[in-house]
Amino acid sequence: MNHRPYNIVLIDDDEIVLDSTTQILEHLFPKEVITIHSYQDPDQAAKIFSEKDISVLITDIHMPKKSGDTLIKYFEIKDKKPFLIFATGDKSFSLASSAYYDDARFLLLKPFDAKILKEVMDNCIYQLDHWNKIFSPFSR
Repeated sequence: MNHRPYNIVLIDDDEIVLDSTTQILEHLFPKEVITIHSYQDPDQAAKIFSEKDISVLITDIHMPKKSGDTLIKYFEIKDKKPFLIFATGDKSFSLASSAYYDDARFLLLKPFDAKILKEVMDNCIYQLDHWNKIFSPFSR
C-alpha cells in the first residue's frame, strides 16, 4: 500500500501545460501529502515506475511518441496499478468511452483550471488515505 507522500507522475508533451500543472499541484498540496514527478517524454517517465510506488498517473492522451492510453499497459510494471487520470483537449465521445473502459478515475478536459484539478486530486488522496486506514492494521 502506498503511503504519504503519494508519488504523482505527470506526463504531457506540452511543456507549458506540464509546468503549469506541476506549479498548481505544488501550490495546492504540501510536500508531506504528494511528491510530483513531471515528464515531457513517456520513455523518461518509465524508469520511475520501477523505482517508486506511483499512486497517481496524470497523462496527456495525445502525444507524439506514445499515446496516454497505451501508457497504462506500458507502465503496469508493478503489482500496484496507479490511479489513472487522462488529460485531453479532445471532447469526443469515443475518447471518453475509451478512457472509461481503460479504468481512468477521471478525464480532465483541457484547458482545466486549478479548482477542477484540486477536486480530482482531493478525491484521489481521500481514496488513498481511506485504503491506508483499512489496510494499516494488517501491515504491522
